[in-house]
Amino acid sequence: MVKLVAFDLDGTVVDHQNVPTKATLETIERLIAAGIHVASISGRSVSNSQRPFEQHTDFAETLSVGSYNGAVALDRVRNGKRSLLHEQRMPEDMFREIIRDIDAAGLNYIYCDLKFSEGGVEVEDYTPLRRDKTIEDMVIQTGTEIVIDPDLTEKIETEFYGVPPKILICPGEDQREAVYAQLKQKFNDTLYIERTDVDRVEAMHPEVNKAKALAVICEASGVEIGESMALGNGSNDLSMLEAAGVGALLGNADDSTKAMARNVEHVPPVQENGFSVAVNQFVFDA
Repeated sequence: MVKLVAFDLDGTVVDHQNVPTKATLETIERLIAAGIHVASISGRSVSNSQRPFEQHTDFAETLSVGSYNGAVALDRVRNGKRSLLHEQRMPEDMFREIIRDIDAAGLNYIYCDLKFSEGGVEVEDYTPLRRDKTIEDMVIQTGTEIVIDPDLTEKIETEFYGVPPKILICPGEDQREAVYAQLKQKFNDTLYIERTDVDRVEAMHPEVNKAKALAVICEASGVEIGESMALGNGSNDLSMLEAAGVGALLGNADDSTKAMARNVEHVPPVQENGFSVAVNQFVFDA
């Protein structure tokens, strides 16, 4: 029996306009009404993870949140607070080394400035060196609030900025694969290097994955991980899909992700409401 459903956001339950479909919202409401815990676990920041559901005040605070590909996990709101369950920031030496490499290559990047207080997130800013097409697309796609800082690299070198949960490198669509290959080869097991969208590469702690966020959210919810269902469409989703009792890969996943997937169910794409179809099949036996 499924007692918790976790889902990725982009390409799984929201489109490029950051909007969940009516069917998706109705499915989430049905899960909550049935007493099933619900969590979003994505590569987004905490605030951007919640933005697609901000207008749905009847259930938004009941959702647990995994962000930064599982580097951060927060509980659902309890007594007005969203408690931190898990945090894994980049190794400091590797963070500083990759920043030096990015700077030498003349690439734009985004520093994720994240600070917590007792009540939850205190500061969360996405800070790039400059505006470019990737930055503009992110603003449209996720509503990300950007704080441009042309002195970002110098401030990192002087430790004005501390160690983040992740950085996003912005090589653009034409250079994304080459930059990914170079960083993957150099940092190999010392950083988790992953493609994201068509024009970005992100770097995190080497032990970060969405399965860890799923595990701590399940524990906080009083649910065994084998009693969970996870849905996604990207290679970064596979760890949680394979860890869950039921993992569902949406049909809009690319061919390489489909080839890597093990012990998962293959369900319709997001364009055909794959999330709702899968939940109805594996949770409600419809």
